[in-house]
Amino acid sequence: MAPRTLSLYTILFAIVLALGACKKDDFANETMAQLAKVTDDIVAKVKESEDKKAGVAEAQKILDAAKGDLGPKMKEIMELRGFQLSEEAQGNVAKVMVDVTTKMASMEIDLMTETMSDKDLETAVEKLSNDHEKLVMGE
Repeated sequence: MAPRTLSLYTILFAIVLALGACKKDDFANETMAQLAKVTDDIVAKVKESEDKKAGVAEAQKILDAAKGDLGPKMKEIMELRGFQLSEEAQGNVAKVMVDVTTKMASMEIDLMTETMSDKDLETAVEKLSNDHEKLVMGE
């Protein structure tokens, strides 16, 4: 009788863990979608702007507005353990983090010529990039 009871408890425990993982998967996927959208908005604002200083300032406002909601979520994502997410969700988190980091680095490269001759722009781009990186890392 004891081995059956142990098996039943093991099955129930596995079900509880699976249900918990699904909830974290949805949270992680929604948070990553939100991060990707904020990053896309930032990059688009800078690229579309003829006045790059103004574009970077507007992008900083977008990032600052997103920090309050997205910051705590990213902190929670960074604290999740492997068993709390499915492999698919873990892959999505990793992919989005690489994508958003690559987009921001690409934006910095695109602005390299302008930042070399404009220290104020360079400072603003560095702040934007550093703040974005802190957001991504859940800091």
